[in-house]
Amino acid sequence: MISKDSLLQLLKQWDETQKKINELIDDHENSQALDQIRDSYNRFLKINLPEGEDEQLLPVDKYLHSLEFDELKVLADLLNKEGEVYYELEEDEKSRIKYQQALEVYNFLNKEEKLFSFEREAKIDLIQERLKFLNEQS
Repeated sequence: MISKDSLLQLLKQWDETQKKINELIDDHENSQALDQIRDSYNRFLKINLPEGEDEQLLPVDKYLHSLEFDELKVLADLLNKEGEVYYELEEDEKSRIKYQQALEVYNFLNKEEKLFSFEREAKIDLIQERLKFLNEQS
């Protein structure tokens, strides 16, 4: 189990990383945002992503039962951000896959967590809207 001080430090680092990713996305520096996201999978979750097309095949269901609750929140947010970058790049299939994976983790969190999260529901609503749009495009 991670100590309270270590957890607080990790959460602070995660918050700073999220801000950096959001800045990169806002500045349309999508390649750097994807690099930061890929690095974050390893840095915060110890998940080493395969290179190339196999990176889309992240076995989300495997992580639902092996990661701690706070780690699952990070995973969902990373998948969501990755979907957002691919959405901006108009890489519809990659965006669709990442959004669906994020939705799977967010829905799992909703079932497992006792408290309602307005923030998570807003993310789910946006993902569902984008998935609907992407599905209408294909």
